[in-house]
Amino acid sequence: MMACYLVQRRHVRIVRLKRLEAMVIITLLFFYCAINHYAESSDFFTLFNVLRLFTVLAIFQLDDSDLKGILGYCINIMAIISILSVLVFFIHVFHIPIKHTYIKPSANGEIYQYYYNYFGFLVMSEDQSKLRLCGIFNEPGVVGTINALLLAGDNYRLKRKWYNISLLIAGLLSLSAAFYLLSLSFLLLKLFTGKLDLTRKLQVVASCSFMILLNNIAAQKSYLYKRMIYDKIYRLLTTGQSNRVNEALNYTLRMMSEKVSLFMFGYGYGYSRVHFGTSVIKRVFVDVGFIGFVLYLLMMVMVYISFRENSEVRCDETVAFFIIFLVSLYQRPYVFEFFIIFILASSVRKIVIQQSEFIWGEK
Repeated sequence: MMACYLVQRRHVRIVRLKRLEAMVIITLLFFYCAINHYAESSDFFTLFNVLRLFTVLAIFQLDDSDLKGILGYCINIMAIISILSVLVFFIHVFHIPIKHTYIKPSANGEIYQYYYNYFGFLVMSEDQSKLRLCGIFNEPGVVGTINALLLAGDNYRLKRKWYNISLLIAGLLSLSAAFYLLSLSFLLLKLFTGKLDLTRKLQVVASCSFMILLNNIAAQKSYLYKRMIYDKIYRLLTTGQSNRVNEALNYTLRMMSEKVSLFMFGYGYGYSRVHFGTSVIKRVFVDVGFIGFVLYLLMMVMVYISFRENSEVRCDETVAFFIIFLVSLYQRPYVFEFFIIFILASSVRKIVIQQSEFIWGEK
């Protein structure tokens, strides 16, 4: 997508290497994972992964207009996917006779739920009363996380923005606990960190109160909602536990704490993908140990700082977005995923530019 956009622009404005510190950290983490790699996992140092590294590094050489343009393409594509996903969801709910296939769980664990497949758009199903929107992804949580981040990057603005409305509806229908938690957290952060007048603060308080009230009503009326949203969020907030962690993973972490080499270097990048099915940030620590985990967090911080640079204003909104982004990593800890790093970089830059234009009256 980035290459297509730049070809359409017919130029790439690379005059000098920019944001070198972040690029160095990402490259260090890449080679650390390549050297500290789990032998039984798939090969890490492949041409595909090297190209993926250079693709990620290329983000740091884009100017503001290119970042904004590519982000706009990404949002529009996700919005179109969301609209089609919602359409397919209701086609299935109302039993409209359109050709589709039925996918059952696989023996190797790669597919762990039942799906209805409408030309590549999936509806996850335990039975007809327990349906969740998946879109083109194999998990509703992917839809929820990506849509929540894209909405947070645009400050959840819905007025006259069809793409944000479609992202919001798809996120709600996915019944992703991540979407609901990230959305509510962002509103609360805006209340305490954003420069809002009294009217806007009252609107945020009203929105949060409405969401909490609606959450409780839905939990009483719908067993699926209670199990997928209410119980997960309540358990996480009250006990700090989630369905993302299993006993085998906790036991592995305890074993690592008893051996210095394992604690510092982990079992090798790719270990958790072979031995644990759950996706949670603790897997990063198991794979690459304390050193790799620090590099991973430092990479995200440096990406944020790099694209927050040269701002002449205090951007509380970028802080709120970055906190939401870090929270999302709890269950989606993608290490070298281009799209996730690009969302962080371009959204932070977009917020900085928008707030500068607002303060200085630029158009």
